[in-house]
Amino acid sequence: ISFSSNSISPGQTFTVFAQLHNNTAIPATNVPVKFYRDTILLGEQIVPAIAANSSTTVSRNLSFVADGFYPIKVWIDSLNTLNDINPLNNYAIRPVIVGTPQLPGSIEVTASQSIQQCPQLAVLVSGKASYILNGVDRGPVAGAEVTIITPTDTILTTTNSNGDYSYRLTAVTCGGQFEYRVVVTDFTFTSLPAIRQFNLPCPPPTACIPPPSMGGVLATVISTGCTNIVGGTGSLTIKLKYRERNLANFWCSWDEIIQDTLRIYRDGNLIQTIGSADYSHGPGNEVNVPINIPLTSTTPTTITATLSYVYVEYLQIPSSLYRGNHIAMSSSGSTSMQAEPNLPDLTIQNFVQPTFTSFRFNNANQRCVAAGAHTVQIYDSISGGPRTLIATRSITSLGAANATTISYSDPAITSGEHWIRVITDAGETITETDESNNNFLFRLFVPESELTVESLVSS
Repeated sequence: ISFSSNSISPGQTFTVFAQLHNNTAIPATNVPVKFYRDTILLGEQIVPAIAANSSTTVSRNLSFVADGFYPIKVWIDSLNTLNDINPLNNYAIRPVIVGTPQLPGSIEVTASQSIQQCPQLAVLVSGKASYILNGVDRGPVAGAEVTIITPTDTILTTTNSNGDYSYRLTAVTCGGQFEYRVVVTDFTFTSLPAIRQFNLPCPPPTACIPPPSMGGVLATVISTGCTNIVGGTGSLTIKLKYRERNLANFWCSWDEIIQDTLRIYRDGNLIQTIGSADYSHGPGNEVNVPINIPLTSTTPTTITATLSYVYVEYLQIPSSLYRGNHIAMSSSGSTSMQAEPNLPDLTIQNFVQPTFTSFRFNNANQRCVAAGAHTVQIYDSISGGPRTLIATRSITSLGAANATTISYSDPAITSGEHWIRVITDAGETITETDESNNNFLFRLFVPESELTVESLVSS
């Protein structure tokens, strides 16, 4: 909805324009349109046709004799005779102000700006619009029209549901004062302009050069396979990254690193100091330092690496009188490591019944330490019956993270349901990390035999 004039006097005739949209691929015909002042019908008309995916404009002349605030509503197909798929968006309301009525309240708008120099000079304008009544903030102005006026352009945008707005101005001229103004209207109230003026300097040639990385320390535990066992040595890699040159500094190629020292701490106690000769590492270098830690227990331990050095930054050509700015640098990184116990762990895995009268399973060692001589016992029982030892297998040794397959077959086993219990390290001769996973129970079903006569032969 729009009006032919934004300044309407009492008794003055003005025109209401309403743009009607058909957002479907089907043309609409004989479209009824009604005009209201609030809930009072002012008139209606029929639009002969609106083509598919197109729009048309209807208008009506109105006038009001008294100063006032008049909500104008335009409603398409109010009875939904056209079976619109979404009748909820078939009307719009916009107030018109006639004369100079006293309106209860106002809109206040704030405005601030930030300068962006990269990748393109821009000014980000943002602010908030609020309703004010008797000096009290009554909430945000949502969905209002925001006009931003600059020396070269006029931009229209809107406030969000919180009354906030923002816009990035790119057509700006640097090197002096920059002024803009912001006005917000909900078409009933219009704010006074928020006028801002500030100095907009031109970006230096180095403005878009990223700042140098300050470097850092990353500590990583090497843990592949059976590497960290109590009694052995744990391995870490300390990755050092030295501060980079500031490419915005013309003399940065002379920068250097001195007094380079790496300190290794274990649970807060210094255990190793590694010094490097001056100039052996340069700005931006990445260095991997291997560290070995004796493993004496399974208690978790924290390893901290601290790198300290002096970064010499030159802001002019070095000479006997000028040796640069000496900047102390320090960074650290930590990691934790935990050794596995120096013990095996025996268990039973992968029980399989390949035939009715046989089965097999794996006697496995899940840890990184070999298991010595031990026995595996196999028991058979039926529901409610006693448990009978049917086999004992002697294992001379079982390597770290290894397994051996044990098979059992008894063609004479009775039919029915059997419960097979397998116990590894039955004699409890091996000290393990976990003694609770040595005993497993499996179900075995043997069907009854079925005898048939295949043929008769006379003699």
